[in-house]
Amino acid sequence: MGKDKWADLDASLLPSPFTPKGERPMGPAWYATPTVAYAAELGYDVRPFEAYVRHDNGRYLDAWYNRLRDAYLATMADLCVYADMPPADFLAAMDGYRQRDPQLAIVVSAIKATVKGGIGKLRERPRGEGWKPGQPWRALARRTWRPDIRAAVISRTRINMHRKIVKHAVFTGQYPVAILSDCAVYASDGPSPLDFLPYRDGKPLPGGFKLGVNPGLVKWEGTLSVLWGEGVREQFDAPQLNLARYSKDGTVTDQDTGGQVERDEPVRRRPGRRGAQGVHPPGAQERTRADAVPGQAAQEHQGGRPDAAASPSAPSNGTSKTR
Repeated sequence: MGKDKWADLDASLLPSPFTPKGERPMGPAWYATPTVAYAAELGYDVRPFEAYVRHDNGRYLDAWYNRLRDAYLATMADLCVYADMPPADFLAAMDGYRQRDPQLAIVVSAIKATVKGGIGKLRERPRGEGWKPGQPWRALARRTWRPDIRAAVISRTRINMHRKIVKHAVFTGQYPVAILSDCAVYASDGPSPLDFLPYRDGKPLPGGFKLGVNPGLVKWEGTLSVLWGEGVREQFDAPQLNLARYSKDGTVTDQDTGGQVERDEPVRRRPGRRGAQGVHPPGAQERTRADAVPGQAAQEHQGGRPDAAASPSAPSNGTSKTR
C-alpha cells in the first residue's frame, strides 16, 4: 500500500484509529488534528463544523523529548542494549537487562516515570484539597495544563500504531488477535517475534514493526500459549479476555471484562507450540505507559493551542469536531 495504491483488508479485524478503544465512531465528536488528517488520508469525506484554532505554534515538547530520549538511550547502552542492533542481538540484549546493573535499572524506571508523569500533568485532575464538582482546581491555573497537547500526543501515537498494523496486514495477511493501547498480539508458529515479523536479510518491512530500543520501534512483550489463553477464558468465564493485558507473565489477578488497564514491564518468552506474540512501541503512548520512553508522537507534536483542520497537511496540534 502506497501513494494511490489500495489493498483489500477485512475492516472487521482492524481497530478503528479514531477512538481510544478502537470502536467505530457513532456520531460527531472532538478529534485532534492527527486523527482528522489520517481520516482524510484514508479517503473519508471529513467536514469539520466546529474547531478551536490558534495560528501560532511551536515544537513545545522538543527540548523535553530530546533530553529524555538521550538519557534513555545512553542508560540502555550502559546496560548493553544499543541502538540499531540486529533483531536477534537486540532480543538477546533485552533478556535480563535489568539484572546487569540494578542501579542503572532504577534510572531507566525513573526516566519512564518522568515520561508518564509529564504527559499526565498536561491533564492533571483534581487531587483532593477540598475540591467539589463544578469548582476549578489548582492545575487549571498552571501554564502546563494543556490537555490539547496530551490529546495530540495520544492521537499521533495511535495513528502511528494503526499504520504499522495496517502495513503488517497488507504485507502478511496477519491481523492482531488482541490490542491493548500500545501492545498488539499476533498468532505465531514459534516463540520468538522473529517467527512472525517479516524480516528479510535482517531488514524489516518498511513502515511496519521493527525491533529496537529507539523511540518509534517496538520491543517484545512476551509469548503465551493458546492453551493458556483458553484455560484462563474457561477459568474466569471470560469470553472477552484480552490477551494483550497478560502478555507480561500470564498472571491474571481478576476477572477480565475486556477493558483498558495499565501494564508493567516487558518480559521474556513463555514457550508454547503455537502462541500469541506481543509487541509494542517504546514511545509516548495512549496511557503513557510507565515503561515507555518519549516517542515520535512527542517529537512530532507542534505545541501551542490547537489549529483545527481536516487535511493531511494540517499541523499536528489541532482539535476539531467532525461528522
